[in-house]
Amino acid sequence: MSHCIDYFFEKTIDEQFIIQALNDYLPDGVASIDYPQPTSRFFLSHQTYDIGFRCAASLYWKDDAPVPDEAVLAEQLAKALDSKVIFEPNENTLPTPREWHLVDEHGKHYATNIIEFEDGIALLDGSLIPL
Repeated sequence: MSHCIDYFFEKTIDEQFIIQALNDYLPDGVASIDYPQPTSRFFLSHQTYDIGFRCAASLYWKDDAPVPDEAVLAEQLAKALDSKVIFEPNENTLPTPREWHLVDEHGKHYATNIIEFEDGIALLDGSLIPL
């Protein structure tokens, strides 16, 4: 069985830079189609969008890999890549009725909701709640 977390970035960020930032946090390293790494237990799929948050990084891992802390990893990515990062936690532990978690480029955390488009997602106006 594998697990996944999807991180959406406000800015368009090259896959190579996302992998470099992830490798600083995940000791086993991260592989992708374009950047294979035979010893990695993590795999990245990179997508870009036309509307809202400009790109996404889907991080996959198997049961035998260490489970990354989603919020800590989002904070690391936001700071390293100088971009807001939004994700939907696998287990929603947010202390609000919001379902999504946003981390800004300064490391501040918010609960929020999104609006979905055919080719992207964006923050729902007025939905940010500081955590």
